[in-house]
Amino acid sequence: MIISFTIEYRTGWNEEIRISGNIPELGNGNPDKAVRLQTCDGTHWTAQIQLPTPRTIEYYYCIYRNNDIVHKEWTGFPRRLQFTAADKDRKYCLIDFWKDIPEESYFYSSAFTESLLAHRKRADFPKHYPQGLVVKTYAPHITEDYCLAICGNCEALGNWNPAKAIPMSDVNFPEWLVEMDATQITFPLEYKFILYNKKERKAEMWENGNNRYLSDPQIKQDETFALSGQYPAFNFPVLKGAGVSIPVFAL
Repeated sequence: MIISFTIEYRTGWNEEIRISGNIPELGNGNPDKAVRLQTCDGTHWTAQIQLPTPRTIEYYYCIYRNNDIVHKEWTGFPRRLQFTAADKDRKYCLIDFWKDIPEESYFYSSAFTESLLAHRKRADFPKHYPQGLVVKTYAPHITEDYCLAICGNCEALGNWNPAKAIPMSDVNFPEWLVEMDATQITFPLEYKFILYNKKERKAEMWENGNNRYLSDPQIKQDETFALSGQYPAFNFPVLKGAGVSIPVFAL
């Protein structure tokens, strides 16, 4: 299988981006063996690897200057890809955004993800499609009675009707993901994330801000296009206790 990585990041003079991961093809975590990304403009960076055996991958991006790391992504919650034997003949095109430390990074700690906000009955991995569009986002504030959903400007995403929004999987909580059949999507795609009440089966809240936008990525047969590293823009209620205020929905 082939995996292509793309990230947009404006580097400084004499700087380059490399990708490091837990597999030999990404250097086995050795900074000296991290994979160099290529660029034509110093902003859009790409790399491609071939994976002979599908497996679980964790990876992150680093900025190098003169072969030394000068900056790297936040790794408190790693990027993770889980592949199976069914993926061996596929191509995965990953579009990533640089991960800085979130303002509320404590939500990603085990105290929240495995206790206070634990999702003990998680959804399964989404169904795969011959031409798949995957959307991922981080939202650690949400209790297990709720989930994220995605709604947009085409019939496959509900035509902005929240009752027809597509629920997202919490299988990798606090990351949420959904895979859609790209042949059923009308591009350019506009969409938003929704907070969905699973018990009452209704939308509780739309995210703030402008619609999210995706031009036609030209997804081919046996190809998956994955857009990751997004953060939904919700105004969560604040939980107060023990001298701190914590935005949570709904604890």
